[in-house]
Amino acid sequence: MTYPGFDPIARAYDLLINEERRWQRERPLLQAWLETAGEGKKRLLDLGCGTGFHARYLSRFCAAQVVAVDPSEQMLAAAAAKPGGDTVQWVKGQAEQPAVDGPFDLLLLLGNTLSLIENVQPVFRAAAGVAAPGAVFIIQVLDYSVLRNKGEQAVTRSDEEVVIRKTLTPLNGAAEEGALLSMQVEDLKGNVLGSTREILRDHAEADIVRAAEESGWSVIEKRSSYEEADRGGDRIFLFRKD
Repeated sequence: MTYPGFDPIARAYDLLINEERRWQRERPLLQAWLETAGEGKKRLLDLGCGTGFHARYLSRFCAAQVVAVDPSEQMLAAAAAKPGGDTVQWVKGQAEQPAVDGPFDLLLLLGNTLSLIENVQPVFRAAAGVAAPGAVFIIQVLDYSVLRNKGEQAVTRSDEEVVIRKTLTPLNGAAEEGALLSMQVEDLKGNVLGSTREILRDHAEADIVRAAEESGWSVIEKRSSYEEADRGGDRIFLFRKD
């Protein structure tokens, strides 16, 4: 999840995201999955929403009533200030304890958020507690085997005020370690304004599925990317509430 440690980099985080390009890539599947949740206007819960990309776009383009949860106050403030931010209900909370009232027809845990959480069982249990019968739960994480083959990934982005540097370093130690995520924000003179470092966990697929099934979710689809089912750098799970 986007933990409070992300507060120092919230001001520049969206420089790393091309929202329009990402939406065009993800929209077809997200809309199709939203339709599987039943007829009529849907209630959608975005867990670990960060600066609210998915929440804002789904509210705008899919006529969904959206509640978005994140533990970082700075991320939520940035999300609410963006165009379309006033159409979403922003809530401070954890994916394991979202502190929201259901029921929801579609639940999201995207952006590799699950890798930030040590124990996945409470996430599925909490989601089940606010899910409508037949609700759909979509989870996306990185495929760390693909990342390890690529090696360290580094990205630098800037605007007229700040620079943000992101490094994703694969870890080859304990089985549950996926990568080290480092992000740093600087002003244009190179002064550090904020930084964060997080261990991203490589949860085994079997552990994810078992935790889901024990909490009343059934797997209905697994994919390797939004574009192709069996090739890509992601692990995408689609669950349905029993």
